Amino acid sequence: MPKIHAPKESTEGKPQLGAGVFQFRVDGFKPKKSKDGKSTNLNPQMRVINHPTNNDAPIFENMNSQAGWVQQDFCHALGVEMESDGAFPGEFVGPDDDPTKWTYAGPLVGRTGTVELTQVPNLKGGLRTTPKKYFCAVPGCTARHSESLAG
Repeated sequence: MPKIHAPKESTEGKPQLGAGVFQFRVDGFKPKKSKDGKSTNLNPQMRVINHPTNNDAPIFENMNSQAGWVQQDFCHALGVEMESDGAFPGEFVGPDDDPTKWTYAGPLVGRTGTVELTQVPNLKGGLRTTPKKYFCAVPGCTARHSESLAG
C-alpha cells in the first residue's frame, strides 16, 4: 500500500484570522446549549467575503440567547432590525429541549455585513479572534450600539 506524505508546513493549519475590519456573510446557525445549560449559544456561521487573502475564512461568534445587545448589533450589521417585541428575527424550528436539532428560518441567512475583529487572550495562554464591533447597516438607525463586544 503506498504511503502518502504531506509537507510538514501543510499540517500546521491555517493561520488564525487577525484583527481588522472585514465584510462577512451569514451561512446559517449551529445552536447549542451554553455550558451552564441555562441559555443557548446561537453560533452564527459567518465567513469573510471580498478579501484578497482571507476570503472564506470563518469568523467565530457564540452569540448567547441572553445577550440581546449582541444580537441587535449583529442583526443591524446585516441591515435587519430586531422584531418589535425585541425578539431575534426569524425563528428556530425544532425540539425545545435540543438546540442542536434546530434549523433557522428567517431573513439573516445569506445577508452580508461588516465587523471589526480583535484578538483577546484565550484559556490556553494564546490569543483568539473575536468580534469587537458590528457596523450598523440599518438606514436612519438611532439605536445605541456597542463600541466593544470583546471581553
